[in-house]
Amino acid sequence: MALAPGTRLGPYEIGAPIGAGGMGEVYRARDTKLKRQVAIKILPASLAPYADRLARFQREAEVLASLNHPNIAAVYGLEESDGLKALVMELVEGPTLADRIAEGPISIDEALPIANQIAEALEAAHEQGIIHRDLKPANIKVRADGTVKVLDFGLAKAMEPVGVMSSSQSMSPTITTPAMTQMGIILGTAAYMSPEQARGKPVDKRTDIWGFGCVLYEMLAGRMVFGRETMSDVIAGILEREPNWEALPQKTPLRVRQLLGRCLEKDHRHRLRDIGDARLELKEALKAAESNNPSGGIAYASAQPMPAQDIRYCRTRDGIALAYSTLGDGYPLIVVPHWMSHLELDFRNPLSRHYWVEFSQRYRLIRYDTRGFGLSERVVPDFPFDAWVTDLEAVVDALHLDQFALLGASGAASVSIAYAARHPEHVSHLILLGGFLRGARQTGDPAAVAFADAMETLVRLGWGQSSSRFRNVICSILVPDGTVEQYKWMDAAQLAASSGENAERYFKILSNVDLSSEAARVMAPTVVFHGTGDTGVPFSEAQYIATRIPNARLVPLPTKNHHILRDEPAWAQFLETTNEFVLGTLRPIVP
Repeated sequence: MALAPGTRLGPYEIGAPIGAGGMGEVYRARDTKLKRQVAIKILPASLAPYADRLARFQREAEVLASLNHPNIAAVYGLEESDGLKALVMELVEGPTLADRIAEGPISIDEALPIANQIAEALEAAHEQGIIHRDLKPANIKVRADGTVKVLDFGLAKAMEPVGVMSSSQSMSPTITTPAMTQMGIILGTAAYMSPEQARGKPVDKRTDIWGFGCVLYEMLAGRMVFGRETMSDVIAGILEREPNWEALPQKTPLRVRQLLGRCLEKDHRHRLRDIGDARLELKEALKAAESNNPSGGIAYASAQPMPAQDIRYCRTRDGIALAYSTLGDGYPLIVVPHWMSHLELDFRNPLSRHYWVEFSQRYRLIRYDTRGFGLSERVVPDFPFDAWVTDLEAVVDALHLDQFALLGASGAASVSIAYAARHPEHVSHLILLGGFLRGARQTGDPAAVAFADAMETLVRLGWGQSSSRFRNVICSILVPDGTVEQYKWMDAAQLAASSGENAERYFKILSNVDLSSEAARVMAPTVVFHGTGDTGVPFSEAQYIATRIPNARLVPLPTKNHHILRDEPAWAQFLETTNEFVLGTLRPIVP
């Protein structure tokens, strides 16, 4: 039953109601002893018979009492009167962050300082072994002076050091009865729950990092990252779908996009491990914003905005959701993705955007992210090579394409060759760049096998780390002529494209592929481009492709970069030859 204004609860005089939630009703109140305004959270009397609710309420008081930080709402005491339990808290004036977001997306300049203060609050709590578990915009207030206060640690849970058992459960500020922590019980607000929370699994501080990512995304996009109409759809989105990165403002700094990707990694093993790392990333992004660098420390290739690509989804035969995009008019050109594919990020990455700008001006450019990568479904049960071919088949079917040119670079060349051999009726032109037919383990070359072992080790050890030193080794192999700025972009692309686990699986599959016999069945006119000094895949592999595909044309390029940069002569040669090859020889395929 609601309390009427003027009701006394010990020394506190109840005022107007502020709000209500699953953990209790909140009122403004006056402390008649200390002459100050406070907030009173009251557990409804109707819930008194429920021991778990009472225990959780008691736990909230103990947790908050142990926290002392300027960005965490303080607790003043615990009152009990006439059967009512009440928590006396600091009264934080101002709207909630949810109220602010309801007015529209928050600008980068305003959102980053807010996010930084949220991160500082969580860091202080985590240092005391406390997790929030219910972080959301409605539990965050922003005062008129810009100070952020994180509220409602009512679902917090004590974290114990890894491998250390508490000697006394009574020492923990958030110990609960087994009924409250048993697996299968889902706590928290649905749209902000981490995947492990949604599954009813045990959680640790990484669930707060997920919630932090949800809040930061919502501030920038003005919409919930996994908002849906029904509870079941919300849970399905959290467990199975990738965030719509297109909803973020175009000028969102790369560093912030990268941070969001790591916070919203569904597999908690590959998620950002410490909120302090998020705070440091935000600090760098704030420095960049103050210096008028909109990319967060990494310069954009051009201030000219890219045209909007149309991103949609289709399903493969085995039910995997694939993201694909179309842009431009003209003859269809499908670009098969490789291991660093991310439709949204690649679109602005100066290392690759020149491909999309040029091709979209002459063709109907079609791109997609293969399973486990980019905007496509990340958590996939199986990863066979043939599944990549069926991924391409799903995109072709979704777009109802009859004939098109097919471009595959690096490891994607193998997928392109396999598809062209199996579907000669569709492929009018086959363009291969820096590709191979045989994986390193199929060449019979001990040096190639050793190289494959080294690459897999680099991926396994360094992909998900905050330090870029391992990933920069990969960058130096693929783009030896790259600048520090370009390495930053390639490093960001690696992190955004996939988890380390999926990347390692990708490398292992490609190192064992052998399409030598299948290449002989390719009927489409084929041109094979390859850098003569390529340090990622030796030029001899291009020669091998040209000998196996009937009538294939080999075009050596004057570069040692596996990924061709915009400003080198090899790019102009590749683009001119490709356009001449496709647009100058268009003809219908005769079945």
